[in-house]
Amino acid sequence: MLKVFEEGIEAVKPSALMRSRVAVKGHDSGEDATLVILNDKSENKSVLLEMILPPTVWIFGFGKACVSMAEELISILLSHSCTIKGQLNVPVGTILDEFSHVRKMLEVRECSPNNLPDNNAIEATKLMMQTIIEKSTEKAIHGDRESKKSLAIVLISGGGSALLESPRIPLDEYLSTIKSLVRVGASIDELNCIRKHLSFVKGGQFANHMCHFHTVINLIISDVIGDDFSVISSGPTFPDDSTFQDAISIIQMLNAKELPQSALDTLQLGVEGKIEETPSTIENNCIFKNQHHILIGSNQVALTACAVEARKQGYDVVVSSDPITGYVDQVAQNMMTLLLDTWIKECTKKTCYVFGGETVVNLTGHGIGGRSQELALTMGCFLHKSKEEVLKQGVKQVFFLSAGTDGQDGPTDAAGAIVSLHTIQHAIDVGMRPTSFLANNDSHSFFKKLSQTQCNCATCVAVSPTHLSTCCGVGNCLIQTGLTGTNVTDVMLIFIIPLATTPSSE
Repeated sequence: MLKVFEEGIEAVKPSALMRSRVAVKGHDSGEDATLVILNDKSENKSVLLEMILPPTVWIFGFGKACVSMAEELISILLSHSCTIKGQLNVPVGTILDEFSHVRKMLEVRECSPNNLPDNNAIEATKLMMQTIIEKSTEKAIHGDRESKKSLAIVLISGGGSALLESPRIPLDEYLSTIKSLVRVGASIDELNCIRKHLSFVKGGQFANHMCHFHTVINLIISDVIGDDFSVISSGPTFPDDSTFQDAISIIQMLNAKELPQSALDTLQLGVEGKIEETPSTIENNCIFKNQHHILIGSNQVALTACAVEARKQGYDVVVSSDPITGYVDQVAQNMMTLLLDTWIKECTKKTCYVFGGETVVNLTGHGIGGRSQELALTMGCFLHKSKEEVLKQGVKQVFFLSAGTDGQDGPTDAAGAIVSLHTIQHAIDVGMRPTSFLANNDSHSFFKKLSQTQCNCATCVAVSPTHLSTCCGVGNCLIQTGLTGTNVTDVMLIFIIPLATTPSSE
């Protein structure tokens, strides 16, 4: 079952995505080398964008996938003898050993542990902006001839919002604002609206500084539902139609009372017209005339790969066309209702349901976890309550998996977790109180402690006491992939095993 999730991750690895969409042609034939961006609509891909490569190509990137994206891009560009310059802002802990081209040709700045901006992110953003300003000075020296050839490729992926940052208020107060909004359940769209208006670079403002480039190509791996470019990494190069008034209205609607006064004052200054609005509308704003935004990877790509692998393992597969969004407890309740009322009744052979999306955790406790682990624990509790009803309908086992494709769920070392019909009962049997962990938003601690126990039923002991594909599925429930180098939001999988079949050992 883990293999199904792992194949989803492999499909959205940046190197594979870049190879499928970016090419250089013409150099070997003596013609001008041409950069070609292909669409992804069919096996016989048509050309989406092409331009003659200039002598120098600038690469800028921010996000969990940008190092892998840059390495593959440079490998492609090296077929043409151009100079490559630029900078990447990457998460702390990014392993650079295998990225020889990146290390040789680009400045790489590590910053933002735990998906939150830090002083290193602010400094890295400042350095990136200085590089762009220097390029602007270079344009002034070389004149229009040079500007007509200039190309910047911006590599954007999930996590970029924390890695490209220049806040309008002190960092500690900016972080306090974000944490307070998360605590009251702000959605990603609501959070982004406020972040954009408390930043000098989000919401299209980064594009302000790139007008001197003749062409800017943004290659994007989406980590948001709906793949809205204005939301991915808080849309630094894309128009923003939200306003300062929208930001204040969101705060009022959420009844967020613990925000720093500096954040509220800044937003009010914007409402009063004393701070310029974020740039909006492609048609009416010259800032974006040189910008091209191209989606190369998304959650749907991962889900399709999961479905292919599940079918290989003999499962009937149903891929949901509706993204999973909303509060964790409500998402779990809806899934259980569908499981009991529809899915189990329709299940005649082992079946895998595939979902993608991003939930919201209502923080009421002070534990450690993330939305995927919280959802897995919540689903485990619901499965436990309905276990007898499920078993009576001829089902031997149900597994639920929820994990982030970036490999990091919240401030933990786990991507997510798997639970079964029996996980919660086993936890109770060894003296744990799952509902207490859940009430404290302490899902990671729950699964970590559970991993130190084992099921002693005869079948599990005979097969493997820690392997999730045993009869009970109560071994190490944590999914620990390490940082994957990509991010296309979360994957959720439900495996239903009727009495007549057994789960795959993969």
